[in-house]
Amino acid sequence: MSVSDARVALDLWDGRTSFAGIRGVARDAVRDHVAQVGIDLFAERGFDAVTVEEIAANVGISARSFHRYFPTKEDSVIGETRVGGELVTDAFAARPLDETVWESLAAAFGALLDSTGTEVSRGSDVCG
Repeated sequence: MSVSDARVALDLWDGRTSFAGIRGVARDAVRDHVAQVGIDLFAERGFDAVTVEEIAANVGISARSFHRYFPTKEDSVIGETRVGGELVTDAFAARPLDETVWESLAAAFGALLDSTGTEVSRGSDVCG
């Protein structure tokens, strides 16, 4: 962990969090940093051209440490899907029954994008 990652972890500490909570914050900061380094390398050279070992080396950790944060290289890009999956599932279930499946899916995934602040072009051809 870099000094800046440790400072971020301390800045986020509210004084009531246990030491184990601080470790979690620090672990999340390192995980985010590893993911960002991977994404930067993928953008620069392409996903298939980058290895776990290269990501780890650029972060300053071993490949084994990389795998403590991410089971696979793909997971470093995709991130945590459980929370997003729950949001999509809930949004899909809340859609009107007279909507087509594709319209409901588009709206449910739109809710996920809206929750992350991601801007995408939503063309009318998506739902027919």
